[in-house]
Amino acid sequence: FPIHNHFNKIVGFAGRIYDKNNKTAKYMNSPETPIYNKSKILYGMHLNKNEIIDSKSVIVVEGYLDLIQLYQAGFKNVVAASGTAFTQNHAIAISKLCSTIYLAYDADKAGQEAAIRAGYIILKNNMEPKIIKIPNGLDPDDWIQNEGAEPFKEALKEAEELIKFHYELEFQSFNTEQDKINFINKVIEELINIKNPLN
Repeated sequence: FPIHNHFNKIVGFAGRIYDKNNKTAKYMNSPETPIYNKSKILYGMHLNKNEIIDSKSVIVVEGYLDLIQLYQAGFKNVVAASGTAFTQNHAIAISKLCSTIYLAYDADKAGQEAAIRAGYIILKNNMEPKIIKIPNGLDPDDWIQNEGAEPFKEALKEAEELIKFHYELEFQSFNTEQDKINFINKVIEELINIKNPLN
């Protein structure tokens, strides 16, 4: 996959590994260079910028194939983080186009936790994060291949607020009152970093 910057210039390349026995990451990217900074590049932004502006929202996915599958299914306001976790720079780039960000990350534990981390970065940048619930064990690419676009469209409408999603994920491991207090403290630590004059 050629990776373009926001000015439509190719700055790197990526590949998808299909060997299930492979112990490395699913996606492999070019190394960082003076022109390819993974924390600033969003795959697909150069193509989908106008769709994002028109829809006043963006869907962020983890993988290139997730983006391609969603785009083919009619969801064109979509970008993918380029071989890295969602960053402050990604949030700043998106904030120039829209204020609502839907996170459609893999349904495994790592994907859910990554969505929560991204969600708090989005909140700190005064935008609204919503998390799309993907069926367990799937990613957006698999889900649309298996069931078509309609279930994803419904999940987009029912996307959850960040703190509700975070609570539902952590609630499964609450055994004591202290666990609940630890969760509340964790959320407060994130929220106090939000710089908003209305707070």
